Amino acid sequence: MMTPSPPRLRPVSLDCCFDQGSGWQAIPAAQAFEGIGLRYSVSDGERVHIDPDSGQLWVATGTPHDGKTVRVRAQNDAGTAEADILIVVEDDGSSRATLRAAREIEIDDVTIRFNRPVEYGHFISGGNGAGDPFVIGPVTVESYSPGPVQTPQGRVMNGAMLNPSCRTEVGFDSLTAQDVYRPELNAGLQLPLRLEPGDALIICISNPAATSSRETAVKFVILTCVAEAPFEDSFRPPYSGPDRPIWRLSDIRTDRLLELPGVGRRLGAEERDQYRSRLSRFVLDIAPTWNRDHLSSSQHVPLYGRDLCNQEGEPFLWIHGTYPIEDKVDILISLVQNGIDRYGVFQSARRQNFHPWRPDGAHHGGRKFSILHAGHLLDDPGMLSIMDQSQALDGEFHEDGQTFYVTQDVVDLTNSAEWRPPYAGDDTRPKQPYEAAMIGIPDWRGKALLQESNAAWTGHPYRVSGNHNAQHAQVLLLLALGLREAWGHEAYFDYHMRFCEIIANRPDPWRFQDRQNAIYDPVEGSRPIEGWEDWQRRWRSELSWQMLMAYRNTYYSWPWAS
Repeated sequence: MMTPSPPRLRPVSLDCCFDQGSGWQAIPAAQAFEGIGLRYSVSDGERVHIDPDSGQLWVATGTPHDGKTVRVRAQNDAGTAEADILIVVEDDGSSRATLRAAREIEIDDVTIRFNRPVEYGHFISGGNGAGDPFVIGPVTVESYSPGPVQTPQGRVMNGAMLNPSCRTEVGFDSLTAQDVYRPELNAGLQLPLRLEPGDALIICISNPAATSSRETAVKFVILTCVAEAPFEDSFRPPYSGPDRPIWRLSDIRTDRLLELPGVGRRLGAEERDQYRSRLSRFVLDIAPTWNRDHLSSSQHVPLYGRDLCNQEGEPFLWIHGTYPIEDKVDILISLVQNGIDRYGVFQSARRQNFHPWRPDGAHHGGRKFSILHAGHLLDDPGMLSIMDQSQALDGEFHEDGQTFYVTQDVVDLTNSAEWRPPYAGDDTRPKQPYEAAMIGIPDWRGKALLQESNAAWTGHPYRVSGNHNAQHAQVLLLLALGLREAWGHEAYFDYHMRFCEIIANRPDPWRFQDRQNAIYDPVEGSRPIEGWEDWQRRWRSELSWQMLMAYRNTYYSWPWAS
């Protein structure tokens, strides 16, 4: 094997000038070098980040300066080369968030005390409507109240976590299962605690009356440490992930908000107030498995995928309705913040080389749409490319792994002794193998496993109750916003429209495809049975359903009609 040559510098200049507050900017630093097998790093990592494989250099633009030199290093087994890049960030004159000084601050009825007076302010999102707070660091947290406590029975309550990664284990409350609660992750047991700029401290307020993991949390609050005051219209940076960019409300492409007239009942002040209350606290969504009850609270958006899709669906429609921007800006802020946070969690899982939201019953839906929607409004290439990033991981998004086109392999397997449909031991659930005439139709399965495919409509309870019945708003907006290509999984849209026809007691469109003669045998369980309609209606938002029915022909056409 030949030893590679040491990296060499190229005669190029990558010096850049950016506007203050223009978000994280990319510089192709690899262009400064020649060589093979190169790995990249920076000597000064403050407010810059480099991908060690591609050499893409990311630069924060929140702080103006006349020029900062970043030294980029390229290295392989034969040697090292270094290049200096001069970066200027021009002041745009924007106002900074108002700062106050105090030794203790209050967050949603939780008091945090420091070892000295600190400067603090608030982001525009979270905080139960008041904005999640930030402190100018470094700072030292002495205590918080309600604070960590151990009951006579040995239960540890009111724990905290610092910079939580995407993981199953937590340090909030020992009532969670022993393999989930880890005392070493409980930052509340490590006080006094020093926070550096970029740190996020999440505090859990426990329910003392809880008797199970499902009931442990009353609510969560978050404190972020920053190096300097952000702009007054700044979102809170994500609490997880390798990067902590700070977006601004002025970054949102409001020209991309739709103006879809509502159908059916009209949304009014009561609904708007419900949305505001529901979305006014941040969403802690770090658990990559179905077992996340210990992170649930009635005061936060639910984490169960079906309920998350339903509770966020109508607010998504609201911000894309024909309402003045001042009536929907607070809901817009909350939904974008959720997307920012979920992208941070996704990046945390990506760094650990696994997918955080794999297909599993009805547990993990809604996250992919939330990230794409935020990326579309912020015009962020990272969020918009989550499908490409996902394909390099072990696993895939919940919605993608559950929808597929029938292939010959599926037909062969479901007609063999190797077929293992879900609930195989339940004789009340129909089990229908696929036939050759079904090749090419879009369908659904509870997980991504080939052997769990089942053509029978009611063979898996979550087909009707837990997934697409709660995703009408998301599908409509993906189509209307032009995000179908970014979503990157065509079977999701085709199956959803097939689902809508069958659930509305209309013929299976793929079975007929505008022809008078059926292509394949009827799908078992796809016709109404007693109580069917009332049962399936329980799992959907009527407004989302009506909106999709009103607009789908505007944004979707059957494949055979195009």
